[in-house]
Amino acid sequence: MNGSVPGFDPVGQDILVRVDGLFDLGDGPDYNLIGFNTAHPDNHYGTGAANISHRNIAADYRAEFYGGNAMPEAEKLHYNDTSLTTGGKFDLKKEGVSAPDWTNTGSHDEHREGINTDVRCCSGPGTVPRSRWVRLNEIFELHGSTRTKDETNTRYPHWHLRFEYGSPQRAQVTPHSYVEDAFDAALLRESSQSEYENWYGRLTLAKASGQEPLLTESKVMQNSVFASSEYAARHRTRPQFVEDVFMTHLRRLPTADESYMWVSYMASLPPANTERRRQQRLLWEIQALPEFRDVVYAIVDPTFSQ
Repeated sequence: MNGSVPGFDPVGQDILVRVDGLFDLGDGPDYNLIGFNTAHPDNHYGTGAANISHRNIAADYRAEFYGGNAMPEAEKLHYNDTSLTTGGKFDLKKEGVSAPDWTNTGSHDEHREGINTDVRCCSGPGTVPRSRWVRLNEIFELHGSTRTKDETNTRYPHWHLRFEYGSPQRAQVTPHSYVEDAFDAALLRESSQSEYENWYGRLTLAKASGQEPLLTESKVMQNSVFASSEYAARHRTRPQFVEDVFMTHLRRLPTADESYMWVSYMASLPPANTERRRQQRLLWEIQALPEFRDVVYAIVDPTFSQ
């Protein structure tokens, strides 16, 4: 800072403005740190609580999907850009602008105080089943990320975590993620371009008309996926079918009691019911649950923050 008073020599003083209480996350066995570059050689500084959450999230992910087995490096969580060493504005330049721009609010705007991190699951979509991404949302919530932002349909698929440790809120679901998660969980693949354009367009249009049209269109899409010959060719057992329905509709796996209850329900239907008919009856029952309605009503507009 420089200052001057008429009649006196100009004076200058360096003043350090920083966010106190930030610590380097450091390396860990269950995650990789990414995003280092010349401008940001140290980019994983967070609060002590946020750093603990980072480690616990990665440890839970490893324990659930790999147990005591080694986890391939490419399949570990990738943490990117928490905060700089002293906090503050992370990126000061807009694309095509050479000088620092303090009004730049569109690039890592929240990565100022050590409580925000971008995280990628493995090296990108397709490395591991996308159904794991749904479980990751729950693990994020368990360890303190509130208002988690799902940006998995952007150029660089990731989640934006916010370690505010308030009332937990699940990662937001968009028409894009709703369609892709359903295809991945039921058919173990991404939707084709035509499938995506069809269902994304129908869901987006229905959402603009209100909650009930969106709920109706969501049921139509789910029923279409499970009625396909492609799903029938998977020859899923009844417990596996129940798991698939829970993942596509409720974005979670059933508990042991829920699995037993719904498998028993399918077995209790009259013998005249074909297996396809039993599956359809179960779909109707799950689609009548308030939990399914809440998932659909929570679908947000396809806009994303940084």
